[in-house]
Amino acid sequence: MNRKRALLIVTIIILTMFVVLAVKQLTTPKQLTIAEITKQVEQSYNAEIVSIVEKSNEFVTSFKKDGSIFEVSVNNETGQFSMLTIIQQNSTPPTENTTEEQPSQPQTPTILTEQQVIEIALNEISGEIDSADFENTTDGGYYFVEMEQGNQEITIQIHAITGKILSIQYDD
Repeated sequence: MNRKRALLIVTIIILTMFVVLAVKQLTTPKQLTIAEITKQVEQSYNAEIVSIVEKSNEFVTSFKKDGSIFEVSVNNETGQFSMLTIIQQNSTPPTENTTEEQPSQPQTPTILTEQQVIEIALNEISGEIDSADFENTTDGGYYFVEMEQGNQEITIQIHAITGKILSIQYDD
């Protein structure tokens, strides 16, 4: 009788340990791999990965696009992007036409069209465009292009004359 009771107690202890380990395994968030982060950044920015460094709960990913180097932090559990910064700006000077010298005449700056700005935004980040709003300023103005990428809302500020991306903001 004592033997059966001891066997029952040992069985209950083993089953309890198994249940505790299974629950712990199921509730522990899955950490993304470097390969998954690489694929996500390459697809989102249409860029070439330079380096990935894992820090506490994020991957700091450097990538090259159009001659410039950028850095973005990616949450290692959710894959959400944050803190996009330019590390090195493309410094290739524009080519000049030296065959003929023409007197310089002041030119009126041309403001980009909404469609041109949308193309700039889509070349930078793939997603679905929600709107493009123009804001006039003394330096020519800028556009706010709002877009969605999955469940993430992204706002890109683009200079209305140069087409330079001034900022990218990610919101949940």
